[in-house]
Amino acid sequence: MWNLSFISEEDFTNHVKATIGKYGEKLESFDLKRFNKNIIDPIKLIFDKTVYQASWEQIVGNEIFRQRDKSNNNDIGYFHQRIFNYFEKCHVPDNGKEGGWDVIYENPDGITLPDGSVVHKVYVEMKNKHNTMNSASAGKTFIKMQHQIN
Repeated sequence: MWNLSFISEEDFTNHVKATIGKYGEKLESFDLKRFNKNIIDPIKLIFDKTVYQASWEQIVGNEIFRQRDKSNNNDIGYFHQRIFNYFEKCHVPDNGKEGGWDVIYENPDGITLPDGSVVHKVYVEMKNKHNTMNSASAGKTFIKMQHQIN
């Protein structure tokens, strides 16, 4: 029995399959060019090799795993974001006019705020982890929100 009212079982299954498909892209083998595509900190690798008493093969393998894991975390973030396309009155903007926001909720009937004022559009900046908003990111988001209000 399917208990989610905002998305059909078929749409959810396709949404999950698309995310899993992105994981598969990360399983392609790494050559030196692909390994060096991301910035590698050679000092950290030397410390890791020494502290963990690991071989270079183990250290490089760990770095490849770290790179894949970081990409997979990004894909999970997109999974969280794009599922809002299935919620009524929500859409995930592309990088066009409304780009820069993760989700936009629009209600033509309006949304009454606690102070009694009414808005018709809510812009959402979404994080999929509790610790992804450092002070620089928070400041940038605040400025982006001020700009949207103005």
